[in-house]
Formats: sequence, structure tokens, C-alpha cells
Amino acid sequence: MKVLIHYNEIGLKGKNLPFFEKTLMTTIRKAFTSATFIKDSKRFIAELSGNRASITGILSRILGISSFSFIETCSNDVEVLKKKAVSMLKKITDKEHFAVAAKRSDKRFPLSSPEVNVMIGDEAHKLGFSIDLTAPTVTLYVEITDKGCYLYSAKEPGLGGLPVGCSGRVLCLLSGGIDSSVAAYMMMKRGCRVDFLHFHNFLDETRVASSKIPKLVEVADRFQSPSKLFLEAYSSYEELTMGRIPAAYDLVVFKNYMLRTADEYCKKKGYKAIITGDSLAQVASQTLDNINATSYLVDSTILRPLIGFDKNEIILLARKIGTFDLSVEKYQDCCSIMAKKAETSVKIEIMKKLLKKIEEK
Repeated sequence: MKVLIHYNEIGLKGKNLPFFEKTLMTTIRKAFTSATFIKDSKRFIAELSGNRASITGILSRILGISSFSFIETCSNDVEVLKKKAVSMLKKITDKEHFAVAAKRSDKRFPLSSPEVNVMIGDEAHKLGFSIDLTAPTVTLYVEITDKGCYLYSAKEPGLGGLPVGCSGRVLCLLSGGIDSSVAAYMMMKRGCRVDFLHFHNFLDETRVASSKIPKLVEVADRFQSPSKLFLEAYSSYEELTMGRIPAAYDLVVFKNYMLRTADEYCKKKGYKAIITGDSLAQVASQTLDNINATSYLVDSTILRPLIGFDKNEIILLARKIGTFDLSVEKYQDCCSIMAKKAETSVKIEIMKKLLKKIEEK
């Protein structure tokens, strides 16, 4: 089927535009058994395998697409365009509130955009349509370019953003809660390919496989190609600290341990940044002092895409991307077994002293 694909942000990339377009086309190709493209200015005309429903389901999850439409095409001839428009009008059943929206980028076409609107509007009126330019329920869109005319009556919304892969690989600290999977999605939307690191509280690592963690990764991966999930045991932290950390500081020190572990993964495997689900002051470990303390001795860049979000905003995003129901399922992550009354203002000097206690074992 022929589909017109629009993008927004990619179109602002200037001399780097071909790289972003190529990344988006590669992503789309991987999602279909067959996909061919014609590039026409800042849009693609794609011939995609599958039926309308399956194509819609796939394209609606591909980041970088602002909107897409199933189209009919014709040559840049006034009479041919009129005939094609009439043919499409005859298939439309809702005739009460109708509009035409033409755009002409091919200035050689003899009619201007308003004149195309009038021409097709007259034909619609003959067929019993009521023209409503204020609140139309059906709009026939016409795009006239130097490569042809594209006609469609519906725009399917895309997710926008940048195509996954154009900004490099990052590693996300994945808990079993709501925030981290949303943070991963936010970075995918900025063009990052995301892998995951999870700290578990099981004695046997294989038990993670039957938990909700792989399912969360699978849902998040609907917006990118399959990722890697790395596992680390909480017991390794317990063995390192051996009860030397006061309960009020344990959570902050553990988060520092997780970030430093993630830092080692970044250095060994080439990730460009660490992603966390931190939201400023949402919980005790996410005050400004504690965020600074947890970042101590971490060389890799730490990105916190949810830092200014409130909980309701995060929940809305989790529902939108499909991770919310899994995220609220019962699961004992490592942070949940820490002291409930954590210290909210751990200075760097205090963190240095706490880490020194571990080194003195």
C-alpha cells in the first residue's frame, strides 16, 4: 500500500538531513517484509507490505514520524487531479461537514492552492457535500509536488521525535517501577538505542526470566529493535558493604553503587550515557544533594529525562507507551528493601566518608 510519511524535527537538520532520513528509512524497512521509498522534498512516499491495520500499527510506533496517510496518486494535470478527487469523494459517506486542504510546492502547476480548493469544492458541492471550513469532520488533503499529486482523507498521528539509532547507544538503569521504562522511551524518542541494566534481589538470576522485568523490556522494545538486558545481583552490594553503611544512608550509597556499576558497563561496552528515571524531589534519594551524591565517582554522562516531570505526567506517559500495567505489578526491587526513612541531604563529603568505610573492610 502507498503511504505518505511526514516528519517534523528531522526536517530541521540542515546538512545532516540525509543521515536522519536514512536512519528513519532503515528503521521502517526493518519493520516490514517489503518497503520501497520515493523521497519527495521533506516527505517519503512508501510502498509497504501488509494491510491498512497492520501498517498503521507498525508506523504508529516508529519514532521520527510526525504523521502518515494512506494515499492515492495522480499526475500533475488539472483534469486528471479533478477526476481523481471526484473518485475519492464518491467513496466518502459523511457529507455534512467537508473541507479541502491543498498545498502546492510545484509552482509550475497552473492552479494555486486556493484555486485547487475551489475546484474540488465545486465538485464536492455537486455531489451533495456541505462545505464547512470551520469544523470539518472530513478533509480531503491534496499535496502537489514536482513528482506528482498525493490525495488522502485522513492523517494518522505519529510519535514524532528522532529515529532510534541516530544519537548513539545508552544504558538505562531499569527498576520494576513506573519511571525508568518511561525514561528509556524518552531517550529513544531523542534517537538513542537503549539497552537495560537491572539489579535484582533473587538468589538465582534465572528467576528474573519469569518476573515482569523481561516483559517491561519487551514492551519498551516495541519502539526500537530488540535490546540487551544485563543483570546484577543486589547480593554483590551486600557483600561489599557488609553492614558498614548506616540505614539512613544505605539507599543513597546503593544508588551510587548502581551508577558506578553502570559506568563500568559504559566503559567496557561503549555506551555514551547512563539513563535513570530520577524526577527531582519525587523521593528521598532524588533531592539535589542526593542526586549529586549518587553521581559521585561516575565518569559517564548521566541523563535524567524525567527530572522536571511530576508523577502524574510520568504515569500518563507510561499508559501511553503501554508499560504502566506491568510497572504496578507486585515486585520487590532492591530499593524497596532499604530503610524507609532515608537521609534527604547527603553531601559529597559525607559520601566520601561512607565509601571510605567500605574500602576499610
